[in-house]
Amino acid sequence: AERLRETVATRGFDWEGKTYTQSVSIGVVALDDLGGSAEKALQCVSTACADAKEKGRNRVAVSSGTDEVVLQRQRIKHLATQVHDLVRNEQLGLRLQPIVPLGADDLHHHHEALLLLRDENGEIVSPQDFVVASESYGQVKVVDRFVVETALGWMSSNPQYLDTLGGIAINLSGNSVIDAEFLDFLLSAVRTSGLDPSRISFEITETSMVSNLGQATEFIYRVREAGCAFALDDFGAGMSSYAYLKNMPVDYLKIDGIFIREIVKVKEDLALVRSINDLAHFMGIRTIAEFVENAEILEQLRVLGVDYAQGWEVGKPLPLADFERSCERKLKSQA
Repeated sequence: AERLRETVATRGFDWEGKTYTQSVSIGVVALDDLGGSAEKALQCVSTACADAKEKGRNRVAVSSGTDEVVLQRQRIKHLATQVHDLVRNEQLGLRLQPIVPLGADDLHHHHEALLLLRDENGEIVSPQDFVVASESYGQVKVVDRFVVETALGWMSSNPQYLDTLGGIAINLSGNSVIDAEFLDFLLSAVRTSGLDPSRISFEITETSMVSNLGQATEFIYRVREAGCAFALDDFGAGMSSYAYLKNMPVDYLKIDGIFIREIVKVKEDLALVRSINDLAHFMGIRTIAEFVENAEILEQLRVLGVDYAQGWEVGKPLPLADFERSCERKLKSQA
């Protein structure tokens, strides 16, 4: 396999006066590891080839049928084929986690809508692999549509809980943000929901935004024209955050949790969060700190003047049914 890879890599070809190079990614698996199953052999060697591509292409990846990488890829591929079944079987849902203002009187609390996944027994499991699967195999826009429809539908059907909810923030994938058809769907969903659009905001990660800056910027302008707000998630994780910020028409910056977790102990993290917060405020952008896990972190963020906190210290994510029960208790206590 390595000789074949080298042969391909050293033999370019000429076309219309130009010379082109070429490469090949090769996956290898030992048939002795697979118990004689042709189907499993094809699955494993396909996974090994994908591993070679992800590691930089122009290489050979050797795996066995019991490699954790192979097994994980197979799990993810299987999940990707289940998106519609999970929606149909009501195994997908939403949780709501509060985003709490830390100071100024003109700030309003709201909640982020987080994906909830249940297994065949109805138990809540981590949706991380499912999200990776939907992104890797082109199903993420189906998931985004589900989240938008579920969140806005729930808000429209439960106006009695809107004061407790405040507003709702909905995550969108980079693939959805560059899709004109999805934009039409989103604007129609907001319009037909009958909701005050100022209660609705959307989030996109910084890396997704930067990789499709022109299309993403146009998407955000259109959404904000409809009266909704927009947040840039995981800010600071990218390599060119500050360089791109002046071209990003957003209302909120969510500071990446990697800088928040150790802010009390690591002075470099403290300096970075202060810098991000000061720059955002200079540009008229509100800031949200993610992964606020204890009282010390919360107090440090107050001192810095960060606008909002999100994390277990200020509120755990609740499935919609639990959130409704919490609202009912609150309404009864006020009666």
